[in-house]
Amino acid sequence: MFSILSLVVASTLGVAEDYSITVNSLGIGNTWTSGVVTPLQVTISSNVNEATAAWVQWEVPDADGDTVLWGKPITLSPGGKTSVWLYAPIQPWSNPSMSWTIRLREWVEDEPFGELATTRFSANSIGAVQYKTTEGFIAVFGTRRLGLSNFQPHQPIEVKQEASIIVSGLQSNDLPDAWPCLETLDAIVWADVTPQFSYRQESALLSWIERGGHLIISLPTIGDPWNLGSENGPLSEILIDIQSSIEQI
Repeated sequence: MFSILSLVVASTLGVAEDYSITVNSLGIGNTWTSGVVTPLQVTISSNVNEATAAWVQWEVPDADGDTVLWGKPITLSPGGKTSVWLYAPIQPWSNPSMSWTIRLREWVEDEPFGELATTRFSANSIGAVQYKTTEGFIAVFGTRRLGLSNFQPHQPIEVKQEASIIVSGLQSNDLPDAWPCLETLDAIVWADVTPQFSYRQESALLSWIERGGHLIISLPTIGDPWNLGSENGPLSEILIDIQSSIEQI
């Protein structure tokens, strides 16, 4: 930059009355694998009636067993909730019962100081699903599957290039805002959700595409939520020269 009952309680309440930490998801769509840079979305609640400069960190052991603090400075809204993405390279031997710590600290003169709240969690405690490194991963933003279910693992095993995990029902806020967290994806399929990106999300998506990421956009029959061909639409940097048309079959 953990007993099961106490784990669940801690992830909801944190350790301080003024601030609390909730772990929302591990990976993309609460689906993760080990041995890669992994996104973690947390929400921090503040009961303080003024904005708070803070530092939030995810404490993850490295290959030598040393704890590395992966975090970032944030500003907490007064009396409100602030969601933030954290990222860390988790080890290949990470498993669903392994526990990690999230710690909230004061941010004073560009340095973290003291402790405001802490929580411990595991993939099991937040219902995160682990997939195998030998499986592909396709993230679908929206509820339409677009025929992708045939790529999922089946029993008995079918002969095909690679079975892929399909995670659908995602919303714009489920998209991490750093491109290394998208590297495990075979593709992002944007189905029937209106694309609404923060500056960091859009930058991450563009960087991932530039490095070979596959973004597949499905347009509705009526309307164009991407404003293709316009400099005012999402991802206009790469979509400004694209025009859409409807062909009768």
